[in-house]
Amino acid sequence: MSSLQALKSRLQKVEEIKKENTQEVTDHSTWIKKIDDLGNKPDDWLQYTRFVKGQVQFTDEERRHSYLCSVYEKAMKAIAFDSNKKNTSYAQLLIDYANLKAYVFPCLF
Repeated sequence: MSSLQALKSRLQKVEEIKKENTQEVTDHSTWIKKIDDLGNKPDDWLQYTRFVKGQVQFTDEERRHSYLCSVYEKAMKAIAFDSNKKNTSYAQLLIDYANLKAYVFPCLF
């Protein structure tokens, strides 16, 4: 096998591995299932929520807010508090959720 063929073969293997280890970003239910299968780690939820927050587009800001809140609520329900209460990613999820809530519903005082 020539070095060019060997290189092509290695490149093809790398591409196959990438396809196996990445999520279809358009299929959110698959991504959430994968997070669940991996143990509902705060790091995975943080990555997912940030992706969704950057990609979600609604014409109505209230619908966008409602959808994002539901994503954060799913994360909070799925993550075990006792084993993750000192996890920085879990803390960041809580902060991001609080910021989302404060942005749409600012304090009136």
